[in-house]
Amino acid sequence: MKRKGKKIGTAAVMLFILFGLLGCSGKKTASENEISGNPAAQITEDGEVNPETDSGAESEGAESGFATPEEAVLDYLAGMRDNDYSRMEASFWGNGSAKDISCQYGYLCGIDLIPEIAENSTVIFSEKEDAAKLLAQITQRMNEADFGSMEFMGFVLPDDLSDTYSTDSYQGNLSAIAQNYGASELANRVAAIAVNGNQYLLFFDLIQQEDRWYNFQLGGFFASVLGLDSNTAGCVRMDEEDEKILKELLEDTHGELPETRARAEAQKTEAEGFDTPWQAAADYLEGMAAKDQDRMLGTFSIESYAKNYDLQAYMEYAQMYSTVQQEVKFPPVNAFAQAVLGGERKEQLEQNMLKQGSALYMCSCYMSGSEVMEEGGFLTWEEFASQMDLGSIEVVGYISPEALSETYDPERMSSLLDEQAKIYGAEEIQECVVVFSYEEERYCLFTEAAKYNGRWYNSKLGNRLALQLGLYTEYMGTMPLEAIGDPADLEELITFI
Repeated sequence: MKRKGKKIGTAAVMLFILFGLLGCSGKKTASENEISGNPAAQITEDGEVNPETDSGAESEGAESGFATPEEAVLDYLAGMRDNDYSRMEASFWGNGSAKDISCQYGYLCGIDLIPEIAENSTVIFSEKEDAAKLLAQITQRMNEADFGSMEFMGFVLPDDLSDTYSTDSYQGNLSAIAQNYGASELANRVAAIAVNGNQYLLFFDLIQQEDRWYNFQLGGFFASVLGLDSNTAGCVRMDEEDEKILKELLEDTHGELPETRARAEAQKTEAEGFDTPWQAAADYLEGMAAKDQDRMLGTFSIESYAKNYDLQAYMEYAQMYSTVQQEVKFPPVNAFAQAVLGGERKEQLEQNMLKQGSALYMCSCYMSGSEVMEEGGFLTWEEFASQMDLGSIEVVGYISPEALSETYDPERMSSLLDEQAKIYGAEEIQECVVVFSYEEERYCLFTEAAKYNGRWYNSKLGNRLALQLGLYTEYMGTMPLEAIGDPADLEELITFI
């Protein structure tokens, strides 16, 4: 049943959609025992893996894969040695490796060994100078890190570290998880390396697809069984006593790192930018209408964001540094750091795009009175694109943010956005409200846009104005137009494209 010409209670709409979105994300809610990199699989209290993963999720990995799990690990480590992020990322099956690579990189650089951070993972600053001093230490650690001299020491057998590994229950659960991912086998490997004056154990989960092996996640199932901190992405730094024991555990035959290979030219994700913020937002929606995920992603600042992010500006603004809570944990001081930050940003945007698509689905169900599917949203882009009538999306126009809220203070908002632009290393940031139609109903998409080198890019889905109007962040800036105000009144505010 359509609700044309009738103003819907804003609270009713938002609660309906919020409950649906939470229903979608509920199965992925983190628990204390959650395994990093695989939100659906958990470790039970008795150390067993819970295989209740989301079956049917399709992923793509490296083009050819590897003949053995060891080869996949060695190729990843060769990429680390050569500061070749693309090679490291390509050794994985599916997406979701960037955050783990970022955590591992910071840990191997020894950022956690900085006295202030070693004392407390969250450092509070009383003076701006304190932020600058800490950043200088982080930068020094990164500049001194020499991955080119990394030594691969060998593999440690998992059952030498825990009897749990060889139990029927653990191995049986690994097999069940592999089946849920459409794979033939899931395995764990533990590699030992020496780098930057320290020795480390690195934990890997690997997956076999069509007789080829890929890295699946860093740390993961076996690391969780051992109680390792997920924030280290499966890294353990060895002390002197550990190093003595390690020599006894290393296998005699451990292989060697592959040779350095010529790097493929990095593929730029972001497009060439747009003349106005509104065009960036409109092109995102037009990409959605065309079911072109790459086009949608290309409307965002990714490489520009990774290259220009000002961590010191963030630390001074937040008056803190956290190894756990904040989005960017190290500065883009070199090409590898920029590649890692860009990979993290890309993955986060892909997740947010899917959340925005799920929000549009929930909105459309409310507007049409349709029954919501049990999941409440979508787990993959392919599922979203196949079940939604995206071809019906049409960009209508845009509304000035000032016109939507009587309490919108342009001067104060400008000051806040200037501060945000400083952190992002952007020339300017603006908020946008784009109106579009989907299946003959009108919706708003609230976005934030950033300007780099005279060109505009989407910066994020959702913005401060959306929060001011009471829209939850889970909507990613998506809402029926009539949930914001009277449709007839809002129609007069639209600048038609």
